[in-house]
Amino acid sequence: MKKGKKLLSLLLAMLLLLVAPFSTFAAVNDIGFTDVPEDAPYAEAVKYVHNNGIMSGTSNTKFSPDLKTSRAMLATILYRMSGNPAVSQSVNFADVSENMWYSNAITYVAENNIVAGYDNGNFGVNDPVSLEQVVTILWRYAGNTAQLQQDSYSAQAIQWATQNHIVSAPFEATKYATRADVATILFRYMTLGSNQSTAAQPITQPEQPTTEAIEDTENTSNTLVVYFSATNNTKTVAENIAKVFNADTYQITPVQEYTSDDLDWTDDNSRVSTEHNSPDFRPEIVGELPDLTNYDIIFIGYPIWWGEAPNIVKGFVENIDFSDKTVIPFCTSASSGVGSSGRNLETLTSGATWLEGQRFSSRADETEIADWIASLNLSK
Repeated sequence: MKKGKKLLSLLLAMLLLLVAPFSTFAAVNDIGFTDVPEDAPYAEAVKYVHNNGIMSGTSNTKFSPDLKTSRAMLATILYRMSGNPAVSQSVNFADVSENMWYSNAITYVAENNIVAGYDNGNFGVNDPVSLEQVVTILWRYAGNTAQLQQDSYSAQAIQWATQNHIVSAPFEATKYATRADVATILFRYMTLGSNQSTAAQPITQPEQPTTEAIEDTENTSNTLVVYFSATNNTKTVAENIAKVFNADTYQITPVQEYTSDDLDWTDDNSRVSTEHNSPDFRPEIVGELPDLTNYDIIFIGYPIWWGEAPNIVKGFVENIDFSDKTVIPFCTSASSGVGSSGRNLETLTSGATWLEGQRFSSRADETEIADWIASLNLSK
């Protein structure tokens, strides 16, 4: 009898050993980390920032969502978001040694006036950051250069982040930001960043554009820049492309303009969420579509929504004859690349030559755009 019990116990123990690794493996496989449950409110954000190379784990299997975020960590995250650019020289902070994992990142954020050091000459490598500090630093990173007043520290940044649905009210400004908090804030910023204003002011309705070629000069151009822009980020890039290439422009304008509530992707019932869940839906476009007869080169620009071009852009390309045209897609996004969005638009057309697309941030300048256009080797 005792031998039978011992044998049963041994079999149960072996069964537990066999089952446990599979459970652990499933957790890692789904989100990427064993300490991030699939139903955690920050799970999608963690998966996004990890898959996009913005935040890594604290080990191969751990994300440490409750760990406080340090200034060095945040600097490194922003540096990765910028594509790990070359830095000119080491910034002289007493507590920043050369060749550390955060050295280039701290140099980058300091050189670009995104994160400053302390008056005592230190950067504060291991100092934890509060939520208001994260938002204020992100506000600067997004291109806001207005000087914050001492008596209203972070007020503009928090207003910007709240109005753009990057953070929610009520906002615990002084709470130390955990890694899960930072992942969530960055996820909201990066996935919605191409669809919102980076200015710290109330979100305004998109301007009512014309539905004819906006630029119609006596010198006929063989190039047309077509774009959809919910909050003017894509418009800015499109106008720079047109300026560099001396091209005409056409703005895709929805009959029903997108409001800030419409663009709230965190609301399952918002307009953008509803359209995302209805892939065959095509928003109505104002006016007549352009005649491409006199154009050989077509640029098509759009913000990235859930990794894709918005449905209204899909509706546009489905109803245009692109035969014998060269088409170049471009998108705006805080972090997400153009991905397969251009190739997916190509499948909705026929008879055209589609080139590889390009992603731009809202901070893209004319020089960056000109360099990209030059690399295309197109004939004007």
